[in-house]
Amino acid sequence: MSRVTGIDHLIIATEDLQAATSLYGDVLGFHVSGGGSHPQFGTANRIIVLGDEYIELLAGQPGADPSGLVGGLLRLGEGCAACILGVRDMDEAAEELRSRGLLFEGPTPGRLEAGPQFSRGWKTLTPVSPTIPGVPFLIEHDSLGEERRRLLAGQPGLADHSLGARRVDSVTIAVNNCAEAAGIFDRLFDITVDRKYQDPLLGAECARLHLASGAGIVLAMPMHAGEGPIAAALAARGEGLFALTIDVVDLGVAVRALRARGIGVRVDEPEGVLVAAQLNHRNLMGARIGLIRTQ
Repeated sequence: MSRVTGIDHLIIATEDLQAATSLYGDVLGFHVSGGGSHPQFGTANRIIVLGDEYIELLAGQPGADPSGLVGGLLRLGEGCAACILGVRDMDEAAEELRSRGLLFEGPTPGRLEAGPQFSRGWKTLTPVSPTIPGVPFLIEHDSLGEERRRLLAGQPGLADHSLGARRVDSVTIAVNNCAEAAGIFDRLFDITVDRKYQDPLLGAECARLHLASGAGIVLAMPMHAGEGPIAAALAARGEGLFALTIDVVDLGVAVRALRARGIGVRVDEPEGVLVAAQLNHRNLMGARIGLIRTQ
């Protein structure tokens, strides 16, 4: 479906928004900004703008019992919680997806209250049948381009990340069956598999889907039943977002900075060349984050 623009944002669930803001900002080197409250859900967030995508640090408001889909995500516990896809025209997308056999709730308006200068709105579609592994809803923001980025950043505004983070390169979604999940993405969004491979570290068979934005969605299912990190994630949380990989300006500099701040980092260095790094999720409130330098 040509109206899918790519990955819009990723949700990282946390039980303590202030602690998460400090970790991602002061320790990991992201510029954490924006944020506010979602009165309709009983949640609050902070934002990390990365190119055209963003990471949303999400928590329940004190004393609130978060409701709806986001409330359900928070109840799964801390860590990578959801991947959200963007669409160009929500009403036309809804009509087209209905013609392709998708049952959904919406379009539903949403709003974040962040003061008179930075409050913003959006519309969402929540798939009901078939559910889309790892994708809890589709979104269209009220604003576009730099205005959207400005509103997302809020206070204190946009700035570079000291980690050198530039954009979301890919997300990894734990699924029970790669072929079935890939078929849903193809049927509904015209997003097809461009590469299949095995990942021994994850104990997974993987299929990478290429998005028009340049980012990728990696579907990963256990290579052997009950074995490996993907199998453990499926047993604990069911199908959903497992990890994200971020493109950085200088991978070596980022790895050294993180290690100096006490973050465990495992590197991939075939033939002595640093090509990727994986941060220890135990240092990240359960979130699995990888780093890569693409060009």
